[in-house]
Amino acid sequence: MHEIELKLQVPAACRDAVLSAVLRGRATRTHLRAFYFDTPDGRLAAAGLAARVRREGRCWVQAAKGVGDGILARLEDEVPLSATGGAPKFDLARHAGTPVGNALGDALAGHEAALGLRFETDVWRTRRELRVSGARIELAFDEGGLRAGERTLPVCELEFELLGGPVAGLIEAAARWAARHGLWIDVRSKAERGGWLADGCGAVAATKAATPHVSRLDAPAAALRECLRCALAQVLANGAWIAAAAGQPEHVHQARVGLRRLTTLQREFGAWSDASDAQWSDGARNVFKALSATRDRDAIAAWLGPALRAAGGTLPSLGEAAPASDATAVFRARETTQCLLQLLAFVQPPPALDGAGDVRALARPRLARLHRQVQRAGLAFDALDDAARHRARKRLKRLRYAAESLSALWPAKAWAAYAQRLRDAQEALGRSQDATVAETMLRDAAARDVDVAFALGWLAARRDGLVADAGRALRALGAVPKFLR
Repeated sequence: MHEIELKLQVPAACRDAVLSAVLRGRATRTHLRAFYFDTPDGRLAAAGLAARVRREGRCWVQAAKGVGDGILARLEDEVPLSATGGAPKFDLARHAGTPVGNALGDALAGHEAALGLRFETDVWRTRRELRVSGARIELAFDEGGLRAGERTLPVCELEFELLGGPVAGLIEAAARWAARHGLWIDVRSKAERGGWLADGCGAVAATKAATPHVSRLDAPAAALRECLRCALAQVLANGAWIAAAAGQPEHVHQARVGLRRLTTLQREFGAWSDASDAQWSDGARNVFKALSATRDRDAIAAWLGPALRAAGGTLPSLGEAAPASDATAVFRARETTQCLLQLLAFVQPPPALDGAGDVRALARPRLARLHRQVQRAGLAFDALDDAARHRARKRLKRLRYAAESLSALWPAKAWAAYAQRLRDAQEALGRSQDATVAETMLRDAAARDVDVAFALGWLAARRDGLVADAGRALRALGAVPKFLR
C-alpha cells in the first residue's frame, strides 16, 4: 500500500504555538522509539528504501518503506509484532509478497544476514485528526531526536497523513498551518536524515531532474502535470537540504534548474490545462531570482579561481559575499512554501478525466518556434550585445528543458543526438555568460583588490573566443530536427 503524507519543519521559535494548536482538539501522546536497519554498504538507502522496527507505546511494529512519487506518496507495509521482550530483529520474510517487500529483497540481493542497526529515533508524537475539504487527516507533531552512535540530530516537525478523501484537502491543511506558523516543506524521510547522520553528516548528492513518464496518447493536461511534477520533485528534494542548512552549491544549482523547468513548462505548455495559473510561475521565478546571487558567486569562483591560479594570478574579491544562510532563508520563507504547495496541489490528478489531445502534435510547433529563434540568434551571435546574448541563452534553456521534459515522445536515437547538441550549446553560452558576469563583478571590486587588473585582462583576452565558441555551438544545432517538424 501507499501512505500519503506531507511533512513540515517547525522552527524552535514556533514550537510552543504549534504544539498548543495541535492540542486544541482530542489529541493523544505516544512515545515512539524506532530502530532502522541497513547493510554496511547502505544497500537499502541507495535504493531509497527503509527497514524499521518501532515501539509504539507497548507494542512493536515492523515496517518496510519504499520510494513513491518523491513528494507525497511512499510505499509502505506494516506488520504488528509481539508486545513482549526487547527490540525484535528486522525480518524481511514478514513483508513477503508485498511490493515494498519485493523491492527490499531485490535491493538486498541475498545480503539479508548483513542487516544491522544503522541509527535510531526517539520521539514523542502528539496526534489528532482533522477534517478539511472532505479529507480526513492525521496531524502528528513529532519532537525528539535521531541518534547514530555519538551523533544526534533534533526532530521537531509536523506531519499530515491522509487517512481518507482527496489529496487536495491534505495540501490545503498543510498550507494553512504553514502560513499561520511559518513552517516549511521537508520531503526528506527520517530514514534519509538518519542515514546522513550515520554517514557523518557529509555532503549529500544533489537531485537532478527525472524524466517524466508521458506518452503521445496522454491528455495534454495530464502530460503537463507529470512534467511539472518531475520538476517540482527536483526543487523540493534539493530545497529540503538547503532549508536544513546542509545544502551545497550544487543543491542551489539543481534547485534553480528545477525552478527554471517549472517556469518554462508553464510558459510553453500552460494552455494545455484550464487549471493552470501563471501565478505559480511568477512565484517560482521569484524564488529563482532570490537564489541567483548565491549561484553566480559559487559558479564564478568554481571556474575562475582555478583558471587564474593556473595562469599565475589569484581570484580577487568578488565583493561582499551573500551569507550562506541566504539560500536557506529562501526555502524557509512563507512565500516559497505557499508557492510550492500551490504547485503541489496542481500536479495531483483530478477526479474527472482530462480532455483528449495529441501531446506531440501540440508540442512540436512551440518547440520548432523556439529552435528557429535560437538558430537565428546563433547566426548573428558575434554581433549581438551582451543583453541579446543573454536572452538567446535563456531561450535555449527553455527549448532544452521543454523538449527534455517530453523526451519520451521523440525517437530515442534522434533525440539523443539533438539533446547532446543542446547541452553543448548551453554549456558554451554558459561559459560566455559567466565571463560577462565575472567582468561586471570584478569591475565593481576594482577599488578593493589589486589583483583585479590581472583577472580582467585574463578575461578580456579570452572573451572573444568564448563568444565565438558560443556562436558556433548555437549554429551547430542546425535546422529544426525532423521529429519536431
